[in-house]
Amino acid sequence: MSEVGAKLAEVTGAQGISFGYLLDTAQAWRLFWGLFRQTGGEFEIEVGTPAMLDIDAAATVIRAVNSWMDGTVMPADQDYDGALASFNSGRTGMILSGEWELIGFQAAKGADLVDGMPMPTMFGTPANYADSHSYVFPARREISEGQLERTYQLVVGILGEGGQWASAGHVPAYLPAQQTEEYAQLEVQQHYPQAAEVAVFDPPTWFAGAGTDFQNRMSQVLIEGLRGSLEPERAAERLVAELESQLTSPDPTA
Repeated sequence: MSEVGAKLAEVTGAQGISFGYLLDTAQAWRLFWGLFRQTGGEFEIEVGTPAMLDIDAAATVIRAVNSWMDGTVMPADQDYDGALASFNSGRTGMILSGEWELIGFQAAKGADLVDGMPMPTMFGTPANYADSHSYVFPARREISEGQLERTYQLVVGILGEGGQWASAGHVPAYLPAQQTEEYAQLEVQQHYPQAAEVAVFDPPTWFAGAGTDFQNRMSQVLIEGLRGSLEPERAAERLVAELESQLTSPDPTA
């Protein structure tokens, strides 16, 4: 990443890579968790079990990202909107962000000047942080078989329209949607569907997932580590402390 960022900076005349994480409630965690899983580091994040996270592997990731933030490879002080602005204006040549931003990038820079790829494997094991939108069926004590069948048919129909979802930059989770002509014509989207094959998600606990206080709390610790105001090993230890705090909190779903 350092070599790539330095070469990109030579082209842009500013910095190489954008990454917006300051004041953000998710980005630092998303980047960290994907890269941590590339290390193959062990972890145990399960309610009823003491939290365990490979401190050395976590610190290695934090230290590496901090080393990229040297003002040339990557700015050290970008928030989310600042990262988008830097990339869209050409002050950086690459951005670490989500595929949901693809259409905005194409609108700002021109469709022919934007491409995408999965997160490079930098720590040995291919892994790509991911999240997904899900359908939740409310529990009803009284529902007829006909109503239930129609509900399932509706969801199946929506899943079958995965090309619409892909047109926004996303990777359709419904595999037949990836095999349609509509999807095949999305040139940039064809360059990263394999990211879904090595997707890693948040720990399967009641408190994790997109938009949760969990991601926010982990990100606030990581922000200090990534920007260098907290020593990497100490940041990793604080992550474990945050995990332990949430694992021992009352489970409202129990």
